[in-house]
Amino acid sequence: MVTIIPTSQLGNKPEWIHCPFCSTDALTTLEQVDPIGEANGLMLFLCCCMPVTVYKTLFAKDIRYRCSNCQNEVAYRHRVNGITVREPPAHIEEEYTSQGEQMKL
Repeated sequence: MVTIIPTSQLGNKPEWIHCPFCSTDALTTLEQVDPIGEANGLMLFLCCCMPVTVYKTLFAKDIRYRCSNCQNEVAYRHRVNGITVREPPAHIEEEYTSQGEQMKL
């Protein structure tokens, strides 16, 4: 039995969610995103003699969470602003609903 985690409470490891895009229970995949970029880290190191390891510690990466079933981005954790939950556009929700109704016929 798996525990479904609300997308607003995702952590730093893959978690089981109910995907709002494909309406299935799936394990998230995580991708670390460095919004500042490695080039800026190197520049900071060269200009300020700040070791890259200290740079990496001070400036944690953002995390992009994707559904392992449909590959849609379900949430994005900003290192400063917290987590943003992604919702499907209304036309996608309607499309899934109409497909489900057609399958029931």
